[in-house]
Amino acid sequence: MPIPPEIHSPAMSNEKRKLEPWELAECAALKDLIKQENASRPKERRVTQEAAGAALGMNQASFSNYLNGRLALNKDVAVGVHKLFGIPAERYSKRLAQEIAEVAKAYGESDYQKNDLYAKASAGHRTAVDEMASRMLGMSEEQALKLKQAMDLLMPTNEQHKN
Repeated sequence: MPIPPEIHSPAMSNEKRKLEPWELAECAALKDLIKQENASRPKERRVTQEAAGAALGMNQASFSNYLNGRLALNKDVAVGVHKLFGIPAERYSKRLAQEIAEVAKAYGESDYQKNDLYAKASAGHRTAVDEMASRMLGMSEEQALKLKQAMDLLMPTNEQHKN
């Protein structure tokens, strides 16, 4: 039975929407920041587009499309890039930074966050922790485990203090 013409929608166009100049600027800025971040890393710690795409749940071509201005950046990509490269959205898109902040605000502060030592630490301590975490992400799992074991020996938990 044929579909009546009034219900049938035309075939979707294969043409992608042309990005606005400000969207292209966001993509270009992110591409430059990733290039700088990768250049600052030792060769063995650099992240390829293929690895970045996989980490973000997409293929290399999709990740490339974001960086080259064929797809507009979104919150999910911004959060993934921050996790992978440590590049906050504020550095390339005030719009995305604001969207992410609004989502975070909507979720509110959990009990965990209220009691989190990191949140209560001084700015200097947080910077030191962030730097250490960044370095640790470049470690192998074995190296990270050894570091954790050493830290456990040097910094006993409150329960160990009581004994």
